[in-house]
Amino acid sequence: MPLTEEARLLDQGFSAVRARNEVQLLRTVDDLGDLGIKCVGQFPEAGPEKVVSCIQTLGEVAVEKGLTVGLLDASVSLGRIGQEAARKGVEETVLAVASALLTLGKKASDSGMPVSLRLVATTLKEVGKEAARKGMEKAAITSQSLLKEIATFSGCEDLEVFQADIPSLIRDVGKSAAGAGLENAVISAELLLEDAQIALNWALLRKRKSLYKERRICEETCTPLYCLGELGKLSSRRKLELAAAQAALSIEIVRKNAEAGYLGNTVLSAECLLDSFLDVKVPRAKLNRNAEEIRRLHEKIYSQFAEVR
Repeated sequence: MPLTEEARLLDQGFSAVRARNEVQLLRTVDDLGDLGIKCVGQFPEAGPEKVVSCIQTLGEVAVEKGLTVGLLDASVSLGRIGQEAARKGVEETVLAVASALLTLGKKASDSGMPVSLRLVATTLKEVGKEAARKGMEKAAITSQSLLKEIATFSGCEDLEVFQADIPSLIRDVGKSAAGAGLENAVISAELLLEDAQIALNWALLRKRKSLYKERRICEETCTPLYCLGELGKLSSRRKLELAAAQAALSIEIVRKNAEAGYLGNTVLSAECLLDSFLDVKVPRAKLNRNAEEIRRLHEKIYSQFAEVR
């Protein structure tokens, strides 16, 4: 029954796109979303991922026809399925939704749809948070990694701004992971935030050089650093010692990087945050080994989704 219904709705969606009938397209995507949720709850063996694929396909063709509303609704419907799959413990569907959202994010970026791109990122965050709350560490780390990938989709002019937005989404998934005691998922978020702040530091240095002759001052952006500090403090309160220690180490790495680039405000912010971690004592070798394992997991995730880049 689900497979027959899914095929019918897909054909109906294609017809709506060809006719540029946005109302019908929205109804179809919503119906597919309802079907996906039903499959997750009642027919997980029927493959909810096939419904996810149908919604992704309609979102893509909607973008190609300039039907922004279709992409927006596809993102929302995928988010509904992803969150329900997380609640039901169907990890394969959660991962399929994350992959579909990454693809739609790339389509939105290529088509110059910044609002849609941000909605995709926010939806992926919500799916990752629900996965973390339900103890799905792999899915939570995947969502964090793919959020970092989405940040790279934005155009060059908007890169610094968008990269400053994405860390708060990664932080939110990390907070949910901390609440569930998923220490490696928290550390994953911290490592990604460390990378994001260092990338912003280098972006600022390049901009400073280009504006040097004009004697203009570049504003230092520390959003990833502040998010990193939040996760570190939360980890301390939750007695996640390894995550708290990783936060302190990552902040120190950011501080040294900023110091080398004469980014005084960033250095000062890092030093203030480090004052919160004076009592954190975890062997550096243990931290490095754990961080290397998580970074290898990040690379594995990136390689799995390399075709979307």
